Amino acid sequence: MDAKILIGSGAQADVYLFDNKAVKIFKEAYAQADAHYEADIHERVYQLGLPVPRIYEVKKINGQMAIIMEYIEGVPLGTIMLNDMENINSYLKTSVNIQLDVNARKADGFPKLNDKLIKKIKNTPLLDDKTKNCLVKKADALEIENKLCHGDFHVLNLIKTFSDIKIIDWMDASSGSAAADACRTYLLYLLYRNDVADLYMNMYCSESGINRDDVISWLPVVAGARLDENTTDKDIKLLLSLINIQE
Repeated sequence: MDAKILIGSGAQADVYLFDNKAVKIFKEAYAQADAHYEADIHERVYQLGLPVPRIYEVKKINGQMAIIMEYIEGVPLGTIMLNDMENINSYLKTSVNIQLDVNARKADGFPKLNDKLIKKIKNTPLLDDKTKNCLVKKADALEIENKLCHGDFHVLNLIKTFSDIKIIDWMDASSGSAAADACRTYLLYLLYRNDVADLYMNMYCSESGINRDDVISWLPVVAGARLDENTTDKDIKLLLSLINIQE
């Protein structure tokens, strides 16, 4: 690829602007099946009528898997919020209403959220078998729904364009409980700043009518699953404390 412009970088992939398209090029270890899976999940979300970029093609570029998709010109809502913290309530309310629209969709044919959480809990080397078994039992006891869950919903995954807001990064989309999806978002904010997490929680519960306790009931399970992701020592300490507090 020539004349490509790097517009995003993460643990799994780099995203380039090329020929007025977004080209997501995965790290070499990323398998072909994984790239097709991500593209398929994204297309399923698009078919539900949500504002997401179109997927055009999955192919290899210089031996690495890539997804070619619609380029969304805009700014992350999170970036706008961080530069205008006086109006944080307005930005969080906007994000919550978008999340509720996502959660209102039925997620037939999507992977089960509980299964994904349990798999991550079992896979992490940071928990002993006793704690893993405890968290698996908690997950099995929590309510199972068929609502679309983003799985990584936060203001940086909302792109403000000239006309609307697009939702990106659907790799972890699944079928499950809206309260679980909210708990994941709450945890992500909690790892960033307590005050932002609390504002989000209050806003989500107010707008959704879901009880705070129903969201918090997912916290030990969601925190345990988060341990199987790339985390800092500081984050690990907080995640382990959340698990222990809830046991």
